[in-house]
Amino acid sequence: MKVELNEFKAKKNGITTPKALVNNLLNHICTSSDVDVVIYITRNKDGEVEIGYSEGRQSEIIGLLEIGKTLTINDILDQ
Repeated sequence: MKVELNEFKAKKNGITTPKALVNNLLNHICTSSDVDVVIYITRNKDGEVEIGYSEGRQSEIIGLLEIGKTLTINDILDQ
């Protein structure tokens, strides 16, 4: 019950939690036939970073990560 309360409180405060993000992604994938590749990067509380991706050429994965990096930087600059 505590987890759901934390998720509700975060949503109310405009915070996107990892659980909310993954739920939104899963809902999007289940309702859309347009998704070809999914990439994820996680960092746990110990600082360990992991990456995973669906089938795709490694050069395409790197390109998508670069696009994500550029879009994130643009979001930061727009703030």
